[in-house]
Amino acid sequence: DTKGQMYIRRFTGSAVAISLDPQFRFVMPDKLKAAVGIQNDVCLVGVPRMIEIWAKDRYERWEKESSELEIPEPAAAPARSGGEGGSSSSG
Repeated sequence: DTKGQMYIRRFTGSAVAISLDPQFRFVMPDKLKAAVGIQNDVCLVGVPRMIEIWAKDRYERWEKESSELEIPEPAAAPARSGGEGGSSSSG
């Protein structure tokens, strides 16, 4: 759908290809640094399947604000019928 395509295009439109040097370092383009407010220090935050790069001051502010939120406990997994493991027969 058109809205979905527009969202993906806007979200990924700022993506750029980067190269790693022999020590696996990269230079973040100035345009991206400016877009997320990176001036000096950064925080690398591991989340499922990716690493986020945050301006240190913004991450620390987010961390403080989010620590005040109530996060609900995950629901208990439903009990499995039939007990644990499989059945075996000999003979």
